[in-house]
Amino acid sequence: MTPDRTAWQLALEHALAAMPCRWVDRAVILDTCDSTQDEAFLHARGRPGVLVATVRQNAGRGRLGRVWTHQPSLGLALTVALPADLDPARVSIAAGLAAALAASQLAGRRLGLRWPNDVVLPGPGPRWAKIAGVLVERRDGINLLGIGLNLNHAPADFPPELRPRATSLRELSGRHTAHADACIAIIGHLDEALSLDSGTLSSRWTDLSVLTGTRQRFVHDNHTHEGMVASLEPAGSITLVSDDGTAISLPALTTSLVKDD
Repeated sequence: MTPDRTAWQLALEHALAAMPCRWVDRAVILDTCDSTQDEAFLHARGRPGVLVATVRQNAGRGRLGRVWTHQPSLGLALTVALPADLDPARVSIAAGLAAALAASQLAGRRLGLRWPNDVVLPGPGPRWAKIAGVLVERRDGINLLGIGLNLNHAPADFPPELRPRATSLRELSGRHTAHADACIAIIGHLDEALSLDSGTLSSRWTDLSVLTGTRQRFVHDNHTHEGMVASLEPAGSITLVSDDGTAISLPALTTSLVKDD
């Protein structure tokens, strides 16, 4: 069912007028665009606070140049333009936490975070099913925070290669989720997450981490490290324990997870 763009726009405007929100003060809903990241930059006109979402995104992108698959009407793609003085790393951590909490609220069950900011359905691992992703880009003094969320997909709506490792709110809750409701939930949790002090933000993110206690591979400085994840502080370090019992500490913000799925 294609969302009514006008009703979606009005619902967001009413919500923003009613809720205390520091970071979002206006919204633009588009029928189609190539990328909400690009559109948010244009609509901001140098002034942060705009949220741009779309019914159809033709050229969405994820971290490290990956493509974000967006099925028209089924998924949510949005970008919030945030002030330049926010640390992009902090924005990324807060956004991951906000996306996970919003998706958990809408799904009616607890979801987890896979480093650095994939929202996943916790399971036996390591092939957790992904439901949302986050992308933070800095452009001309504005932080562009993009969130992609799988709303109303059935398994057959995902490309065959993604079905074993993707899920949606519909699959988890058994019901349709309105795009406006998802936006409002994300805005509320993002406002809260960005207001947390660094220690509390890190602690709440870590509480949702699915990697601790699992065997993983990471790349840092062109070297691959493998072992059991003993601890993971999103703005600090990742501690691995190798097969011989040696503890390895890697700086989290410059280390990448090797995803076998």
